[in-house]
Amino acid sequence: DIFDQLQRITVDNVERIEIVDGATLDLPGLSGQVANVFTRYGGISGRYEWRTVHRPKYADLSWWGGDLSDTGSAPSIEWSAAYTHDNGRGGAGGTGVITDAAGDVTDLRDVRIKFNGEFPRLSGSLKWTGDSGTVANLNMQYSHSKTDSINDEDRNPVIGIGSFRDFDNNGRGSGYEIGGDIEFGLGPGKLKIIGLDRRDTEDFGQLARVIFDDDSPTTGSQFVGTAETSESIARGEYRWDRWGGNLEVDLEAAYNELEQTSELLSLDPVGRFAAIPLPNTSGRVHEDRYEIILSYGRTLAGG
Repeated sequence: DIFDQLQRITVDNVERIEIVDGATLDLPGLSGQVANVFTRYGGISGRYEWRTVHRPKYADLSWWGGDLSDTGSAPSIEWSAAYTHDNGRGGAGGTGVITDAAGDVTDLRDVRIKFNGEFPRLSGSLKWTGDSGTVANLNMQYSHSKTDSINDEDRNPVIGIGSFRDFDNNGRGSGYEIGGDIEFGLGPGKLKIIGLDRRDTEDFGQLARVIFDDDSPTTGSQFVGTAETSESIARGEYRWDRWGGNLEVDLEAAYNELEQTSELLSLDPVGRFAAIPLPNTSGRVHEDRYEIILSYGRTLAGG
């Protein structure tokens, strides 16, 4: 996003920052005060940030996290590349007390909760400016996610059989996004063509088991699923000066899709998970969208 891009600009490459009225920048729909950042061409520069997560008692330690980025520029080329590694660590534990409506204790539980998550992301951008004023941009990103959480309980009822409840929740996902645009002069104005393609896939699952202290058959269930989302966008923008202001016509076509499948299983007496017939465990939703937008902007009064 814009904040990540600004953080990757080193102080030495900033010439000046101007606060201006957005309506003076000839961008339809832009209003209010805008920070216009001017940078100078330079060689290769970069920045890095190292982050660790250390929480006491129940959560695991995390040593590796942070950001690493490089940027470079020349008279006609600007580029940047970055690797970001976010992570999450959580945990809790202690004694749980279960009471009835009268306030009498019915169950004592030793609870242990833990969460681990890893979210690396690789991104890059490239900008080219031609001698005739043509400007082209290319942006790419690939991300991956890995999450694992547990919620274990030793259950000791006042009346009844003690047990151990094992609950695991996990997810694995990956996705990419590629976008680009090119702007050039055409007739009395400028034409900008934009394209974007994005895909995300996630596999997720939950496992629950109850193991009894008296060697009774273990009970349990398992839920697994996969979700895939996609989006493709094509857009054209043409703007020109007209009637003392700026006129723009936008045409956009977009395609979105979500497809998901899932399965529910139950643990049988011999310790095997068997599928449970469950209707409507898969589905697909898609949307086609087309838009035509006409906008006009001008400065009503001088500053």
